[in-house]
Amino acid sequence: MYRVIVADDEESERSRILKMLEGMAEDFTVVGCYENGFDALENGIPLEPDVLITDIRMPYIDGIELIKEAKIELPLLQSIIISGYDSFDDAQKAISLGVIRYLSKPILASEMKEALEEAKKNLSALKETPETKEQASTENAIRKDNDLSLLITMKNVPEDFFLQCKQDGIDLEKPYQRILLFDSDLDSIDPRREESLRLEIRECYEEEFSEPDSAAFFDGTELVAFFLSEKSVSKNEISARVREILARLERRYHLSVSCGISEESTKPVNYRKLYRHAKRTLEYRTVLGPSQVFLFEDLEKEENTSPSGGGKVDENEYKKLTYLISYGKEEETKKSVHNLVEQISSIEYKDNYYFILSSILDSILKACVSLGALYESTEPQTAIMTELYGLKSKQAITDFFDRMISAVISVNKSNRLNGLVNSFSQIQDFLKANYTNSGLSIDDVANELGYSVSYISSILKKNGTSFTKTVTDLRIKKATEILHNPDAKILSVANQVGYSDPYYFSHVFKKLADMSPEEYRKKNVGTERE
Repeated sequence: MYRVIVADDEESERSRILKMLEGMAEDFTVVGCYENGFDALENGIPLEPDVLITDIRMPYIDGIELIKEAKIELPLLQSIIISGYDSFDDAQKAISLGVIRYLSKPILASEMKEALEEAKKNLSALKETPETKEQASTENAIRKDNDLSLLITMKNVPEDFFLQCKQDGIDLEKPYQRILLFDSDLDSIDPRREESLRLEIRECYEEEFSEPDSAAFFDGTELVAFFLSEKSVSKNEISARVREILARLERRYHLSVSCGISEESTKPVNYRKLYRHAKRTLEYRTVLGPSQVFLFEDLEKEENTSPSGGGKVDENEYKKLTYLISYGKEEETKKSVHNLVEQISSIEYKDNYYFILSSILDSILKACVSLGALYESTEPQTAIMTELYGLKSKQAITDFFDRMISAVISVNKSNRLNGLVNSFSQIQDFLKANYTNSGLSIDDVANELGYSVSYISSILKKNGTSFTKTVTDLRIKKATEILHNPDAKILSVANQVGYSDPYYFSHVFKKLADMSPEEYRKKNVGTERE
């Protein structure tokens, strides 16, 4: 069952729309009906509707602005516009916002049904299984391939492009990602064989990796696959799964294919770099031979900083510690350090023992976003090193590292929280200084402060408010102060607090104060001169 809200300033039109929706009650339920854009934004959008049906010309906030603001909170919202005017400009704006239908009044029931069926289809697509996705339209598949091919070329990926990918069924929100590049080992391919080769590679690939765990497209005969995971997947596990694909291709189609796998990356992901790394690993075919899996972690040239002789710890172990702490995984980090200390507490590691202890500490400190704050809360770096080298038991060493891990994670968390508080303060300060501007929009805040619209929206939401609510509260609070002056006319009050339309001002004031501006003045001042 999909949730619908309706916004139209004509009562007769709202009634007609509601009547039409009764015929589709099995699929859609109306959760809100509003006579203007402001009420729909303030009261309807928090209900998290799936579909918005809105008139384009309404008091206070028009349909275009309503959709634009709503999509900040609900990026997957399906919108249907109805209008009594034929406006090319309005239609263009509607298209840019991804509106699924633009219906002219008077609306026919058949038109509304078609629009809602399209909304239902789009909403259902978000829940599709791998089997139903195989039946997706060619048009959607092409759009999806284009998105992915663009993704590996972008140095900086815009926020709206991630939204576009999500709307096309590509979930790039997963925290752990790699790029896999499958390529035939044939030196040359007959053009007549290309299509069947692509089908064979994709078939075997999709048997092992199914969406939403992956997304893939062909660049010529190379399959570029995005492996997306909720949890970290080891290089051994990923390579084992890829080897199964290569084995299927060999046995089923007698086709020799190699695969290059990038390092695992966490957000923000540099897709261009991951693709370049996956591509580079395939160059090792000339040395190691065909039909193999090549991992960037295995082939990446590392500086060997450990001294010669004695037991050594894989450099990736140190990187893993830094990564785990950076993402606040306290218990997992401590467990990894305990395992390392256990590993090096043997005669094999005696020559490198203190070097490895120092490397573990360095890995922990690398993850700290503010070493100054850490040293202030614990002790200076030299004192920390002296303490570490003076410890004589395995238990004392693990306890020491546990304290350092907890301290670093605490500093990082505090720093991030301070960053969010600072961002919220900046946003508040800007709005307090500019709320009297009648044309103020969330884009103005973003442009001035250098934040994205989605980030600003998230910060405000985390603090229990929104752009519209914050600005409205500031304006109405100021209006109540001005209304204590019996000589101030309502039109003047509205203009002073950022409302060019006095009727809009009165409507909003009454919503928040439960009385009109005139009533408020009469109650609090006792004088009415309007």
